[in-house]
Amino acid sequence: TSSKGLDYYLSHKPQIILAGPPGTSKTWSAREYVEKQLGARRFENAENEYAESYWSIVQFHPSYGYEDFISGVKAETINDNLTFKQKKGIFLKMAIAAKQNPDNNYYLIIDEINRGVLGRIFGELILTLEYRGLEVHLPDEDEPLNIPENLYLIGTMNTADRNIALVDHALRRRFLIVEMLPDENQLNNYHDSKPENSLTIRKSCIEAFRKTQNAFYKTGTKQYDPDMNGYNMQDYAVGHTYFMADSNDELSMNIKHQVIPLLGEYQREGVITKAAFEKVKSELQRFG
Repeated sequence: TSSKGLDYYLSHKPQIILAGPPGTSKTWSAREYVEKQLGARRFENAENEYAESYWSIVQFHPSYGYEDFISGVKAETINDNLTFKQKKGIFLKMAIAAKQNPDNNYYLIIDEINRGVLGRIFGELILTLEYRGLEVHLPDEDEPLNIPENLYLIGTMNTADRNIALVDHALRRRFLIVEMLPDENQLNNYHDSKPENSLTIRKSCIEAFRKTQNAFYKTGTKQYDPDMNGYNMQDYAVGHTYFMADSNDELSMNIKHQVIPLLGEYQREGVITKAAFEKVKSELQRFG
C-alpha cells in the first residue's frame, strides 16, 4: 500500500477499495492486515473461537447476486420433501453479528469488487453504505437493519479490468479508493525477508521489474504516462509480485509465462504500442 497502513484509511471511512493493476498485492495486503496485524479469526468459526475481530472474504463476479450476499430463498430436500428456506448471505450475517457485538470488529474482504453488479448485489442496502445510521427494512427480516460502524469493507479492484468504467462512479462515491501501484520497495522487502536469496537474484528481479515499468512511463521520465493512447498507464503497469522470485529459473518462468503474455495482451488491446512491446520483450528475454 502507500506509506500509510490500512487502519489509517479505515479510520477515515469504514469502506475502502485497494485499486491497482495486476500483481500489486491487493488481496494479499487485505488478508495480511486482518490476519496478521489484527489477529482476526474467520467469521465462519466465530461460535468456536473468541476473538476481538473476525473476518471473511468473498469474490464478486458477474453472476454473483443479492441472494448470495444479503438474503435469498434456497431449496432443500428433507425426507424427500422439497422445502424452501430463507438463507442469510454473508454480508447480512456479518451485519447482524456486528450489531449484536458492538465491542468486536468485523471485516469483509470483497475481492474483485468491480466485477459484480453492485446495484443487484447490495439491493436496498446500497444506500446504507453512504448513510450508516439509516435503517432499512429488508423483505424477510423482522428487525430493520442499519449497517453498524464496526463492520468494515475492504474491496480490491483490478484497474486493468475492462468493466471498470461501469462501476467506477458508484464505487467512488461510497468507498475510499486507495491506490496500489507497482512498488520496487516491495521487491526489496521480499528479498530482505529471504536472507538465503543471493544478491544476484535480487538484482535480476529489480532490473527486470524496472525494464518492464519503462514500457508504461512517459518517454524520458520515471512517471507513469497519464494518457497514452487514451489509457492511464498506472492502471495497467505490471505489478511487483510477478518479479518476486527466489532463483533465475523462477524469474524466467514468471517472465516467460506471465509478464510477456500480459504485455502481449496489452499490445493487442492497444494499451501499449507494438514498438514498446517488442523493446521490453527483447530486454526481458535475457532473463529467460
